[in-house]
Amino acid sequence: METKRHSDLFLPDQEFARYLYHEAGDYQNALYSLVSNYAHQFAPGDLRIATTAKVGFEEMSSPPFLLSFLNMIVALSGAKRVLEIGTFVGYSAMQFARMVGKNGHVTTLEVFPEFAEAARTNFAQNGFSEQITLIEGDAGKTLAALPNASFDLIFIDGSKQSYLDYAIRCEELITKKGVMVIDDVFFHGDTLNATPSTEKGLGCKRLLEHYREDKRFVTLLLPLRNGILLLFRRDGEPDE
Repeated sequence: METKRHSDLFLPDQEFARYLYHEAGDYQNALYSLVSNYAHQFAPGDLRIATTAKVGFEEMSSPPFLLSFLNMIVALSGAKRVLEIGTFVGYSAMQFARMVGKNGHVTTLEVFPEFAEAARTNFAQNGFSEQITLIEGDAGKTLAALPNASFDLIFIDGSKQSYLDYAIRCEELITKKGVMVIDDVFFHGDTLNATPSTEKGLGCKRLLEHYREDKRFVTLLLPLRNGILLLFRRDGEPDE
């Protein structure tokens, strides 16, 4: 079995990454606490969140650390137009609206009526109704109904089995210097199996295999949370 160099081991619980740590308490918890301090502005905080009985808020909503990472992308790219696939109750859409500012706009797609209703309530009671457009329906169909739209940042977090279809369609919607971010691409480890055991895991694996070979894009696969894939077009030129 090949021995990996320490520089190849990216998980923070590797012995090499914590050999100087000597404080009381678990290293992982200390690391999490430190990282969380840099993402505190994306905790629910002052937002009023109406949830749904179907799925818990913590289970489905984007965590503060991921939102902080996306905020850095928005700040670096100057993104003003955001497309989100998978609204849930609208928490991340509202955070995107904050990131892009009053002159920006967020379009978010949601297939489940119960989630869409909760999201609309949240947008209204937090003052985001004018800044966020929610389109209800299957993303495969609603994406096709956006022929003239263009977005600086596209965040895909919808039906994993359809990830590749979504991404290919979004290639036509992203601006020349835009960034596509696809969440949960490891799907709890199922993507790492030679043959995934779920349709969602298989959908994520198809996505990763496709863009591993697609030389049109600069790609970055990050082991953050449940896996994030970033796509940036190689031939991108500044928009006029």
